[in-house]
This record gives sequence, C-alpha cells and structure tokens, in this order.
Amino acid sequence: MLDVGCGTGLCFGGLLDAVGPTGEIVGIDASPEMTALAAQRARAQGWDNVTILPASAADASVDGCADAALFCAAHDVLQSPAALANVVDHLRPGAWVAAGGGKFAQPWLVAVNMQVRALHQPYVSSFAGFERPWTHLEQFVTNLRVEEFAFGTGYCAIGQVPG
Repeated sequence: MLDVGCGTGLCFGGLLDAVGPTGEIVGIDASPEMTALAAQRARAQGWDNVTILPASAADASVDGCADAALFCAAHDVLQSPAALANVVDHLRPGAWVAAGGGKFAQPWLVAVNMQVRALHQPYVSSFAGFERPWTHLEQFVTNLRVEEFAFGTGYCAIGQVPG
C-alpha cells in the first residue's frame, strides 16, 4: 500500500488494519519535517512494516508494485500529472486508488467557500483545481467513482489502475 503525501502518518493505523500483519505500507512525502514525524509515529507504535520515503511523489522510487494507493488530503500531489504517473507506475494492474480531501462547494455558496479556503490555506500551495481535485486522476484510473459530502466541501474518489 502506498500512502502518497503521508504527512505525519496519521492514516497508517487504519491502513495497517487493511493490509494485515504481512502487508506493507510505504509512506511518501516531500516534507522532511513530516517524514520525520511519520517515522517517529511508526517507531513508537512498533510498526515494522511501514517504510517512509522522503521524496516528492513525482520522484519517489518504490521497490516492486503495490496493490493500492491512498491520496489523503494530498491536493498538491493530485494536481501533478507527473506525480500521478509515477505513482501509477508503481502499482500493479487492477490496483485500487483512493483519494479524498477538501474541495470547493458550488460557486454560489460563497460564505462556505470562504471558510473552506481559510481552513485549507495552510495545507495547499495553490487552490487550482480545488473545485474538482480528482480531474487529473481520471486520466490514470478506470471507473472512478466520486462521492461528495459536507455540502460539497469534501470528497472521496475510488478507481482502479487499468488492467
């Protein structure tokens, strides 16, 4: 399992439940501060099957092919076709890909979108594509299903790497 844009490793616990004791998680993040915290979290929990790669998603080199990838609150990565291409190159055919995070609601919800912008400002480098964050992902996976929630300010997208 690849956790792309893993940050501090907050998703590792749930992902470990999914991959089981014999599965592996590779956390990828470009921020040295975040990868240090993710590694500290993995050590503190005794998660020997978690590997941290301090690299951008566009440049990360993963050994083998993973069965799935998660992009949790990784808007900047989802806006990079080069990063998505590199991640998909490290997934087996038929692998599952899930992405989720924040997004803008309908344009007429101005007050809501102002709050969304304020909430996400510290975590994204650009709001380009924030009305439909999964747009580039559609080019790399098949049968992408997207569900929006919280008045359209959040989403979960799931698809598969073509076989």
